[in-house]
Amino acid sequence: MSIIKNIDLPTGGNVSYWKITKIIVEPQPINKAFVVLSGYINKSAKEQNKKPADQREFVWEGDDYPFAVEVLQQEGEDIYHLSYVKIKSAKRKVYNFVNNTTTELDSEFSGGKDD
Repeated sequence: MSIIKNIDLPTGGNVSYWKITKIIVEPQPINKAFVVLSGYINKSAKEQNKKPADQREFVWEGDDYPFAVEVLQQEGEDIYHLSYVKIKSAKRKVYNFVNNTTTELDSEFSGGKDD
């Protein structure tokens, strides 16, 4: 499973193939997860074991923790699928240093296609 979504990088390049490359889960009573999503220029680059061009890190804990036992026991659910769903739907907070405000935006991966 992966996400196909073209995202421009600050370097001027872009990445279109996003794959989870690390998940660390601390279940009950801690309920914390750390997920690394690595971006490759394309699927072929990943298949050729090239290094990722970019990475995004996600930390989910408390009420934001998506891996409740009841959910994982549902047919077809696993931590990878739940992570991709969460990555595509989670809001991201952007802090504006000029006016000291925080804005919630849609995930930069919303609308990405599953591969």
